[in-house]
Amino acid sequence: MNSFPLFDQLYQQYCSSAKERVGGGGEGHDFDSGSLFSDDRKMELCQRIKSLNDEGHEMIFMILLCYFQWIEKGSTMTVVPYHPKIGKLGYRYDIDNLPSPLLQIIWDFIPLHRNKMEDEHQRYK
Repeated sequence: MNSFPLFDQLYQQYCSSAKERVGGGGEGHDFDSGSLFSDDRKMELCQRIKSLNDEGHEMIFMILLCYFQWIEKGSTMTVVPYHPKIGKLGYRYDIDNLPSPLLQIIWDFIPLHRNKMEDEHQRYK
């Protein structure tokens, strides 16, 4: 699909689980999982994102760019997607501006990255 294998893996995982939820469909369909993201779940996602290291934040940004470029067919060369606020520490996104499928992909990414962080911590302990 694109040159970021992690995104490909997460997106395929999302499509597979979405197909199970809606009983069919396939790639290119908009499997809106918005019902899975209540306000409480969005707050939990924000807290999980905050707990990640800088590498995790960079990976989420790459996932966001890939989703915008490959799924929504947008151009990341001329626009930063989803209207972030630009602060001293970088971009800050309003979670309500992100599509539900992207939220699910980020949700699925976080445990993978946490496991990687734990493995690295154990290795260098």
